[in-house]
Amino acid sequence: MNLRASLCILLGVLLLSGCVQSLSPFFTDDAKVAMPELNGKWSMLDEKGRPKTQKDWVFEDGRILTYSDKGGSGMLDATWFKVGDQLYVDTTAHSLESDTVSDWWIFHVMPVHILCKVERGDRNLVFKLLDLDWMKRALTNGVVSLPFVEGEGSDMVLFTAAPGQWMQFLEQQGTNDAAFEGGDEYTFARSPERLRTQEP
Repeated sequence: MNLRASLCILLGVLLLSGCVQSLSPFFTDDAKVAMPELNGKWSMLDEKGRPKTQKDWVFEDGRILTYSDKGGSGMLDATWFKVGDQLYVDTTAHSLESDTVSDWWIFHVMPVHILCKVERGDRNLVFKLLDLDWMKRALTNGVVSLPFVEGEGSDMVLFTAAPGQWMQFLEQQGTNDAAFEGGDEYTFARSPERLRTQEP
């Protein structure tokens, strides 16, 4: 199967996966933060807390090199930002790193922005995706009011909210665990093989 066919199939699957996608960033410039302490290699963990067999992801300043369990890779641009004390990461596709691509890179090829709530432990990171089903319910019952366009059959929802609108949303709902509980969750552990942070 060639790359183009693989992209079409994977994109079709991912559009139905319940991820909140936005044409605009989820942050305003004043909310951005540098997170050099997260630079290095991180192992994705399975549901039992064991490292998966895929290669470690590499976090380096504003980029995340992602890998899938089949060996595909892809570089994401990552913007770390805070609303209050809560850390988030906004990611977009940057570049292909191989002929086989990671699912996470495919996630972003529209191109769109993806939001994760980031929870930090001593040596762990948890990425929690904003739950699309929760967003749909919140839009229907008036809890949330954000502009969006909807695909045929409402399987795809693409948000067109401006960065300031997203920041206001996160100020109101960012601490609402229900908004993130139903979305996919990815846990990482610091790899023993750590990249050195380059001094400026």
